[in-house]
Amino acid sequence: MCSVISSAIQLKDKGFTMEQCLGLEEVPDKRIGNTKNRGKPVEVEGKKFDSQREACRYYNVKEATFIKRKQKSLTIEQCLGLEDVPDNRYSSGRRV
Repeated sequence: MCSVISSAIQLKDKGFTMEQCLGLEEVPDKRIGNTKNRGKPVEVEGKKFDSQREACRYYNVKEATFIKRKQKSLTIEQCLGLEDVPDNRYSSGRRV
């Protein structure tokens, strides 16, 4: 019983009503409508995804791999392994 009371007090301190603290009313989900954590919509090969993360899951590419490729200024298709990445290691602009 003490844990229920201490939990209710903690929720009350966070700005919830006493009814919400005691479970008599539903607590609104603060994440609904929060677009901060959502990714930008992405379109790959005509298929629309809600985020880059969703596209990575669909094409079975690790997010870390995608991010590293994106940091190299590759296109989304190249980041997902759908297009070949040009090998610029031996470009004519470099001195050997």
